[in-house]
Amino acid sequence: MVRRAAERAAGLPRTAVLRADVHRLPLADADTDRIRTDRLLQHLADPAAALAEARRVLRPGGRLVAAEPDWDTLAVDHPDPAAARAYTRHLADRIVRNPLIGRQPPRLAAESGLTVRSVVPVTPLFRDVREADRVLGL
Repeated sequence: MVRRAAERAAGLPRTAVLRADVHRLPLADADTDRIRTDRLLQHLADPAAALAEARRVLRPGGRLVAAEPDWDTLAVDHPDPAAARAYTRHLADRIVRNPLIGRQPPRLAAESGLTVRSVVPVTPLFRDVREADRVLGL
């Protein structure tokens, strides 16, 4: 994914794609205009520390965009509602490290000293558990 992102960003002015430890970014304080993460915080033991590090490297007025799923609200439309509930409960309870992370970034960001300008909630809906497995990488 990092290679592909770097290929897509090649030639863009003032753009860099980094592969680094999110808790110790190789950047100076207030060095960065924008940070974008996608499905990152759900994998971390301490997502608040990662957000604090983002705050450290963002310049005043810089922006952080973080997209995180709330696995607890995943919806599966299946003819058997019990099977759908069992599937979503299994994901939330046994597969994902932090299934509630999708609702936590505004609070964690504010606690890290970031200003939250907007939150856009999205509820994924799957109609086929095989398709959900494929899309979610299960």
